[in-house]
Amino acid sequence: MIINLGLFNKSLLPFDAITLFFAVVIFVKNPSQKLLKHELCHVEQWKEDPFLFHFKYLLQFIVNLTVHGSWMEAYKGISYEVEARREALK
Repeated sequence: MIINLGLFNKSLLPFDAITLFFAVVIFVKNPSQKLLKHELCHVEQWKEDPFLFHFKYLLQFIVNLTVHGSWMEAYKGISYEVEARREALK
């Protein structure tokens, strides 16, 4: 399920969309195909492991933040994000 709130021309948030369980919430008016592919990859990741996906995601973020000390580097290093970025380029 995709929920397009379309609130902003350019997101005022640090992200343009977020995947929560099986739903993608989009905050920008005109999401790119790349963004949609990225977020739909997260939906597929969640489907593969619905009970632990968000826990593992958060755990990886915390570990990466501890190691790198940077929120952006912590985010970029999450294995789910690496896969979603790769899938979005296909």
